[in-house]
Amino acid sequence: MLKKMKILSNILILIGFILLAVQQPSNAQQLNSTGNIINKGKIIVKQQAVIEQASIDGEVEFVWDRDGMRQYIPQISYESVKFSGRTPKYLSDTTKILTARKKFVSEITEIIMVPQSMIYSQGVTEHEAQINPAYGYGTVKLNGLNAQDISGKGGFKVLELDNWSGADVIKGGGFVVNTKLELTRGEMRNDSVSNFLMKDSALIVRNDEGSLRYEANFEDHIDVHYIGSNTYSIATGGEIPSDPAILQTMQVRNRGGVDLSMDVTVNDTLLVASHVNTEPTADLKVLTYTSAKNPIYEEHDAEVIGSLRRTNLKTDSSQILFNNRYTYALFENAAAAGAVKELTFRVKPLEWPIFTLDVDRVKRYFAISARDENSSDLSAVPNMQVGYGWRQFDDSVEVDESLILRNSFAELGFERWVNGEWEFIESSQMPAQLDGALGWAYSYATIVTEFGEFAVGLNTSMPLRMRAIAFLEGAYRKEMMSDELRIKKLIPTTPDNSYPYNLDPTRASIAVIAIPDSVVDWVVLEFRSSLTGEALFYKTCFVRTDGTLVNQQGDEWIQLDAFRRNAEFYVAVRHRNHLSIITESKMEFVTDSNLNVIDFTNPSLVLGGSASLKLIGRNSLGKLIFAMPGGDTDGNGEINRDDLERAWIQRDNEGYLRSDIHMSGIINTRDFNYIWNNQGRTSQIK
Repeated sequence: MLKKMKILSNILILIGFILLAVQQPSNAQQLNSTGNIINKGKIIVKQQAVIEQASIDGEVEFVWDRDGMRQYIPQISYESVKFSGRTPKYLSDTTKILTARKKFVSEITEIIMVPQSMIYSQGVTEHEAQINPAYGYGTVKLNGLNAQDISGKGGFKVLELDNWSGADVIKGGGFVVNTKLELTRGEMRNDSVSNFLMKDSALIVRNDEGSLRYEANFEDHIDVHYIGSNTYSIATGGEIPSDPAILQTMQVRNRGGVDLSMDVTVNDTLLVASHVNTEPTADLKVLTYTSAKNPIYEEHDAEVIGSLRRTNLKTDSSQILFNNRYTYALFENAAAAGAVKELTFRVKPLEWPIFTLDVDRVKRYFAISARDENSSDLSAVPNMQVGYGWRQFDDSVEVDESLILRNSFAELGFERWVNGEWEFIESSQMPAQLDGALGWAYSYATIVTEFGEFAVGLNTSMPLRMRAIAFLEGAYRKEMMSDELRIKKLIPTTPDNSYPYNLDPTRASIAVIAIPDSVVDWVVLEFRSSLTGEALFYKTCFVRTDGTLVNQQGDEWIQLDAFRRNAEFYVAVRHRNHLSIITESKMEFVTDSNLNVIDFTNPSLVLGGSASLKLIGRNSLGKLIFAMPGGDTDGNGEINRDDLERAWIQRDNEGYLRSDIHMSGIINTRDFNYIWNNQGRTSQIK
């Protein structure tokens, strides 16, 4: 009994001391407690404080008001806590969190926080102070169980809302977020009267469970990131500026994607890992991207669904990416773009093309529009290459957009709606497909000259196509050519930006996933209307060990970018270190024909006959084998001492090299011999 009375006496004495301090705050300068303070009133600390207990009730005020000093704040759980006075308040413990369960108040002062320290405000927040004025970190988290009020004109570095019931900005708001606003859970309820300011270059991170009711005030530039693992989408809100010049970076990494509830303009970086839907309702919106940088589609199935408008258009033969990785526009030069200053692609997956509901088209909608510098609509363009893609799965009816057209995959191409019917665009290339779960088919059309409604459809007539055979002297071994460069993985998946591959204006957009089997190297086919005229078009393809030219997918039939059906062309074949050759006469090409075959090993078909070729042997049937002469390392149409000197300088070098005439991956004596033996030879074409 005596022991219990002694403990009770100690507690009462402690309570009496606290009450005395409350009644006479001017006498209380420091607080050093290693016991248990029971506070039912107010503790005012004018200098330093040590409170070792984890939680304290009542009110605690830290009021040191002296320049040149630091007031260190115990980082414990307070019922209510207040900071005031000129002396900066320091939260220096990297292992603890300061929690205000009912009220957090900061008056005119500075709050200095180390990077790991945090303030949890679970009730009312009245903030007039500045947090970490010289640094970019320092988090205040609103994480109460009930709706919280926040007010004041202070400065936060990082302000996070993590409260299902949300927070209300009251009393006119006026506070500033300097570095980051993180909307983790709940709604930040601001309005036109009670609002807050996001400083220049600050970031808003919005989780799929957090939101901002009204547009914040933005000092200048802002970045917005969307995150979250839920499958439902986020509708844009107050995090998006109405001023189109403000939003710099938008990242969409939440699983459910983003639905636009307003027009959005992104000025620097657009990153999409899921999707952005500009048309979640009948009220169509537009996502405008003003940067010259391409959007980043972090995942293969990432897309912008609806309208993506781009204004900073390149005219240097590089792809201008639009709604996904496979949809793009390309202008060879400024003349090809003409008056076009902005382009809009509208793409709707799993939606039938306009005026269409049949089995001859992919279930994906395309529309392309353009404007000039005066924002006037354009109907035509001198020449634009258009890339397009669609989803194709073997076992997913819900996602597969090609349906039964998979059985006619090679005949699919780009079409435009003209005068009440679909018109096939003849420059459409044979499509390619990604394997496995990636599930995309894609292709491009090299010559698109009008805007409008488009579709991927079945070409009801067979495309103009051809087969060809040619041998390269240096790669020839015994009846076959060597594919050592392919075996050594030296052949690039995109042709080099050098002769002859840079003759093809589509070179930069050519990319194969893997080099097909038995490929020797890249070659270029050139098509002319006259022997001395300029090329009408080019086809970059591969030559195989048996001499067969194959397309980029390894198919022997090469589809042509002809301007019309049933055409006639002079056809040349060019290689990076062999003399070019051309047919002596125009070759006739007929649609739906297996007769469009050119044998460049036959001297009677080649301009200059056997003098333009090199006899390299006989096949097993005794037929003479002629090849393109090796040794033209600079592509100038003649083999001379310059070629020999170039090979000598590069001797013993390994790689994909122009002086490697033998095509073995290393420059040595064999290469010198080809050049030496062919000195003085010239091509019939330049």
